[in-house]
Amino acid sequence: MIDAKDHAAVDAALAKLPFGPQLTPADYEALHRVFERRTAKAGEALIVQGTQGAVFYILTAGRVTVRRHEPDGSEKILATLEPGSYFGELSLMLKAPRSASVRMEEDGEILTLAREAFTGIIMKNPAAAETIRRIAIDRQGGGVVLELEEAVGKLLRWTGLEKDEEEDAEG
Repeated sequence: MIDAKDHAAVDAALAKLPFGPQLTPADYEALHRVFERRTAKAGEALIVQGTQGAVFYILTAGRVTVRRHEPDGSEKILATLEPGSYFGELSLMLKAPRSASVRMEEDGEILTLAREAFTGIIMKNPAAAETIRRIAIDRQGGGVVLELEEAVGKLLRWTGLEKDEEEDAEG
């Protein structure tokens, strides 16, 4: 859990995400309860390219670099991020390998959110869940992440925002 002083950092980062506009005050409150704060040391790899991701990060102190290993064996620095930046957001929405590595360049602090905690909250918000479903479809080039697709479909049917296929066939 995070302190009240971290709520502004969380709110600012989440508001920038594609589903941010659909989040309700209750969603923010619930998300505040599941973010965790931790320290990170210079040189620590927060994300490793090619690994399965399951955590979203908000940098609150320190500096990180985003790096990608190229096919020729070289490493390319894609960005240097400062406090207030966020990364790993795709892991909240997709079960895809990380596209780059992120390493702490100096000691700092981060706020973290696990995918499981996020999913439990966001699936109660049909509009946000639908935005995430569309992002998953777009990012996967049409190959839908089935677990997410099934969960969102069930949610939309449960809330009455989408008819069952059976009802469509009958109607």
